[in-house]
Amino acid sequence: FVGSDDGYLYALDGNSGALLSKYYTGNKVESSPAIADGMVFVGSDSNRVMAFRSSGPLTPTKIQLSLTPNPAVIGNLVTLLGNLRTNTNSPIPGAAISILVNSAPSGTLTTNSTGWFKASATVTSVGNYNITAVYAGSSQYDRSRNSTILIVNSQRIKTVIYARIVPNPASPNVATTLDGV
Repeated sequence: FVGSDDGYLYALDGNSGALLSKYYTGNKVESSPAIADGMVFVGSDSNRVMAFRSSGPLTPTKIQLSLTPNPAVIGNLVTLLGNLRTNTNSPIPGAAISILVNSAPSGTLTTNSTGWFKASATVTSVGNYNITAVYAGSSQYDRSRNSTILIVNSQRIKTVIYARIVPNPASPNVATTLDGV
């Protein structure tokens, strides 16, 4: 394995020197590749460290999260819903997702056959909570994480919705827009 100023990591045959594969890292590769546990690790000037298995790079992943309701009120049942997918939106089933609340471990969920995971809990105290979902990765998939903030109030906060239709009055066969705050 050889890194190059052209931004590629090259895999060469150890006997003949023939090119087996190459991967563009995004910038110059000035560090030496390291090999451990059947993986090749290399950094580039793209400010990333990449991990490759023998057949190529790890597949990038992404986690999406939502909390409902948010903001919540003490005593509300809050549901965390998320999914784990590749960057091309293929689901990753059977993956362990660690849940952290304010950086403290809170449990582990497993993605279903379509990459979704879900948990619910009743909130018991006022505050802002950083909820983080972490996927540690595998021999095929790269690790990922995502965070969102849960706001818990002591009582429901009253809100007001202001809306208008533009143009008003509307005319037949003319597009209208509903603007709101």
